[in-house]
Order: sequence, then C-alpha cells, then structure tokens
Amino acid sequence: TNHNQQESPDSIFPRMALVLADASQEIRGMKKSRFSEQQIAFILKQAEDGTTVEEVCRKAGISIQTYYRWRSKYGGLMPSEMKRLKQLEEESTRLKRLVANLSLDKEMLQDIVKRKL
Repeated sequence: TNHNQQESPDSIFPRMALVLADASQEIRGMKKSRFSEQQIAFILKQAEDGTTVEEVCRKAGISIQTYYRWRSKYGGLMPSEMKRLKQLEEESTRLKRLVANLSLDKEMLQDIVKRKL
C-alpha cells in the first residue's frame, strides 16, 4: 500500500466508524423534554385516575404516542426516580461518547505505530 495515498477514515477504521455512528445516533435520539419529571408524572397520573388518554394528551399538548412512550418508560416511578433515570441515561450517553473517542484515539495511534514499523 502506498502510504502517501490518502485513505478515507472509514477504510482505515471501519469498526470505529460503526461505534461513532451508534454513539451519535443515540445522542441524537435523546431530546430534552419540555416537560419536567413532575409534569410527566402528573400527566400519567391523570390517565391512571380515569381521564381518557385522548383527553389527557389534548390538554397537555402531546401526542398519544408520547403518552404511551412515557407510560412505558416512567410508569410507576416517582418524579425523583424519573429524574434519576434521566440523569443515568445522560451519563450513559456521555460515557459511550467518551469510549468512542478513546477507541478512535487508540486506533489512530496503533495505525501510526504500524506505519512506522
């Protein structure tokens, strides 16, 4: 292989490209909610107490899909537990990003060492 020829990062680091793509997709998927944990708990509680899901969603200005996603994720949790879950998810995402960056650094350093030998 001619070392002066530029190679694309994807051809040099195919595994890293996948790791970084996974990490960035997860980060993009996590949007900051405009609702606090207390507000989400209140919305879920209204439906538990007998208000129809459609009515709860209309009053809160959310989609039915959002309601069921929240119920699946937070159903039965207290607001403080919901907040802790969000914190842990954010920390997990941050750590995945860090691992991806460190793995890329390692791959680049290994490539440099191989080229010098």
